[in-house]
Amino acid sequence: MKLISTFSHHYGEEEWLKRDLHQWVCSICNRDNLNVTRTKDIHQHFRDELTNAGWSGPAKVSIDSNLSVFSLKADLAFQVQLGNISRCAYDLLKIQYLYQSGKINAAALVLPTNEASKKIGTSSANASRIWNEVQIFNRVITVPILILAIE
Repeated sequence: MKLISTFSHHYGEEEWLKRDLHQWVCSICNRDNLNVTRTKDIHQHFRDELTNAGWSGPAKVSIDSNLSVFSLKADLAFQVQLGNISRCAYDLLKIQYLYQSGKINAAALVLPTNEASKKIGTSSANASRIWNEVQIFNRVITVPILILAIE
C-alpha cells in the first residue's frame, strides 16, 4: 500500500500542516507488503498506527446513536473508507456533523484510488470520485478535509 495523491478540501491540508501532522498522516499511508485489496489488514494497520500515536478507537458521533468515525484525537477526525461508495456519503455527513458541533476542526479521509477500488470490488469508494463530489457540495461539506488516495 502506498500513498498516491492527496486532495485538500477547504484547506484541509493546511490544517494538518499547522499541527505538524501532515508528514505523519501521509507516512502511515505507506506500507510495503500490504496489498490494498486486503481491506481488513489495511484497517488494522491504520488502527495500530493511530493507537500508537494516541488516537482513539472508533468514536461515537453522538451519544444518541451508534454512528461512529474511525478515530479522533484533539480536534481531528480520521476516517478510512475502503467499502461501498454509498458509505462515503455517511462518512462525510458524520465528519461534517462533528465539525458543525465544534468537536473537530479538520479531518483526514483515506480512500483507494480509482484503479485500486476496481481491484477491491464493484461500487467501491474511490478518492477521485469523492474529490469531485466534495467540490460539487463545497457549500454543504464545509469541514476542512485532507483526502488521501492509496493503492
